[in-house]
Amino acid sequence: SMYASISMAFGNNEGDPFEVAELVEWIERLEDIGVDRVGLADTTAQATPDDVRDVYTAVQRERGDRRVPEAHLHCTPQTQEALVDAALTADCRDFDAALGGLGGCQFAKGPESNVSTLSLARQCRARGLVSDLPDDSLEELDRRARSLASGY
Repeated sequence: SMYASISMAFGNNEGDPFEVAELVEWIERLEDIGVDRVGLADTTAQATPDDVRDVYTAVQRERGDRRVPEAHLHCTPQTQEALVDAALTADCRDFDAALGGLGGCQFAKGPESNVSTLSLARQCRARGLVSDLPDDSLEELDRRARSLASGY
């Protein structure tokens, strides 16, 4: 399995023009060379829930019934739910996530992190989507990951 992520899939911090058709072309180019999982990344952590929903909806309108790209979102604990909900509403079902929401991107502004695995599992379960990740194990792993990271 090969995974590729397209950076700044929801716009860029330079204010350059953004074309969904060009994004779709890149998804298809990657698939043509054997990439079987493509992610759309909010590298600069500037996407709003409307941006996420609109981009995913437009991409799928262009691609029809082909596989929906994955989501690699940068967020804060306060923005994660709305950003993930926007992607879920637009039929995205695959997310990059990290224990404790740790990590992020050097291009993101402010205290943005990766999507928290624990919060994502709870949010999917609340929507009736299957999540076989048990909360008790995730809570312990989440706590341990944050504890280890606080030592650095």
